[in-house]
Amino acid sequence: MKIVSLSSLAFACLCFFSCTKEDSQLKEQDDQSTQSAARASILGNGQGVGNTAVEPELTVIYNPNPGIVNQPVLVSGTFTSTTGAALPTCGKLQLFQKIDGQWQSVTQEKDITATVQEVNFSFVPTIVGIDAYEFKVNYVSQNCGNFSNARSVSFPLTVISDCQGLSLKGSVTGAQQAAEAGLFQFTVTYVVDACGVDFDKLKLQGGLTNATEIVASGTSGPGEYSTWISGGSTNHIQKWEESTAGSSLSTAKRTYVTTFKRPYTGAGPVELTGDWSVSLWLNGTDAGHVEFPKITYQQ
Repeated sequence: MKIVSLSSLAFACLCFFSCTKEDSQLKEQDDQSTQSAARASILGNGQGVGNTAVEPELTVIYNPNPGIVNQPVLVSGTFTSTTGAALPTCGKLQLFQKIDGQWQSVTQEKDITATVQEVNFSFVPTIVGIDAYEFKVNYVSQNCGNFSNARSVSFPLTVISDCQGLSLKGSVTGAQQAAEAGLFQFTVTYVVDACGVDFDKLKLQGGLTNATEIVASGTSGPGEYSTWISGGSTNHIQKWEESTAGSSLSTAKRTYVTTFKRPYTGAGPVELTGDWSVSLWLNGTDAGHVEFPKITYQQ
């Protein structure tokens, strides 16, 4: 099902004095004077005053919305009307994308007829994020009835990861003989992917096995880090926390690395960690919790 982003700019109107001369395409500029001039020409027939919209409107539709990284998204520039106003049956539509801060055409001008009412563009997003891409659509009247040239506002597209909710994955990413006899140095890496879940607090926590010595220089991860020994054992507990009360944290993937030494002969399996978990909160409410089981290593 298509999900429509409905922010748009009213664009069609009766020419009050005479229709303006047509350009082959509308050039995109973001300076305030150009935007004001465009609004004045669109509302020049007196049917729109101040913030009052004039029907019909230009809109951009994404399918799917939000987009999914590395999967095609169909971008459609078209007309919409909530008042039943007649739509143009002639003129041209053209899609623009904001690239490196500049609006660039991504389609040729598409001829509009009574049955062809949109211009389409397909692309594959490679960036994950809120409002990661922006598109707008232009209409060139070419003396089509009483319609004037117009351009829409920008329509942002959010792109999410190809995943299903919060996830936590752990793996051994390093194992080598330590300088001390009978000891190995291990590196375990955990990756947290929120997959678009909104949250303002995150906690990753887990334990190592007994008789381990943490190598501080090889331990890293975003947020505030702390470690302690549980009870009378030598089992280190490690924790990373982030929080930004009142605003959401980034939903980008997070990588946490713990490096430690422990006795190992180099033969047979050895248990390196206990269970680990990640928890999310939003406004004090649970937003997600997942666990990752113990990690065992064998050469």
